[in-house]
Amino acid sequence: MIWTLTLNPSIDHFTELEDLQPGTTNRAQRQRYLPGGKGINVSTVLKNAGIPVRTIVCLGGFTGDYIQSYLENEGYQPVVIPLDDTTRINMKIHAAEETEVNGAAPAFTEADAAAVLNTVEQIPAGDVLVLSGSLPDTLSTDFYAGIIARARNKGIQTVLDTSGEALRKGMEAGPYLIKPNEEELAAIYGESIDGMTEAVRLAQRAAADGASHVLLSRGGDPSVFTDGSSTWTAVPPEGTVVNTVGAGDSTAAGFLAASAAGLPPEEAFLSGIAYGSATAFTEGFGSPEAAAAIQKNLIMTKLEEEIG
Repeated sequence: MIWTLTLNPSIDHFTELEDLQPGTTNRAQRQRYLPGGKGINVSTVLKNAGIPVRTIVCLGGFTGDYIQSYLENEGYQPVVIPLDDTTRINMKIHAAEETEVNGAAPAFTEADAAAVLNTVEQIPAGDVLVLSGSLPDTLSTDFYAGIIARARNKGIQTVLDTSGEALRKGMEAGPYLIKPNEEELAAIYGESIDGMTEAVRLAQRAAADGASHVLLSRGGDPSVFTDGSSTWTAVPPEGTVVNTVGAGDSTAAGFLAASAAGLPPEEAFLSGIAYGSATAFTEGFGSPEAAAAIQKNLIMTKLEEEIG
């Protein structure tokens, strides 16, 4: 079974208008509301692919009630950790340019943090736990690292998709997979990625620093995957990007879907690229059928020499 954990979910309010005029009243032409949060997004893509998944989510207030009701009605069978504080609302504004305004995270008490850890302890050995998204400010930056250490002791594989100190410390705790983008990986090393050489070098460095596998997504540039001893690259397909929300989460979900089907990690890498691209090329999340069509045309290259 695959489990996802979303500590900092949201209601994502998508609104569309021709042009956003700051300082004046703007009227939306279209709007929709969906539960947001990287773990929930991963759950959605896996669910659409027919992969069994359980969604652990921390929720509070009227916004939390909305998300819980939505997930239950859609058959997610969520495991809800209740919070006293209110779950945030994120604004996704599509106009001449794409603008996001993310709400503040709810405050976590010591009891809330303990409830999360207790829930993780109930996950059976041999399962997979996906840790996705930002950490609320009231949690320590080593919170994910602590979960990863506990999971390893129980024989649970972990997938980490976050940024900043939470990524650096979590990576050092030894997750099975991390899935950073260029900015996130470069930031934890205080470097920049200006091309393939730097991308491969930092991905391999992350593997050496604790992650068993590293899937580095690079937008329209070739993605990188390494297990520390071997490294592969794949060029994403060309297409019109219409949606960036959830593309990275779809990449992680595509990797997990292929892994659940018994494919080796390097093949799961291609599945991740295909799912991420399928989402980027459509409104909402890309379908398994769209991902499969994309994957047929992807070419993966194994590097002959490692970059030190």
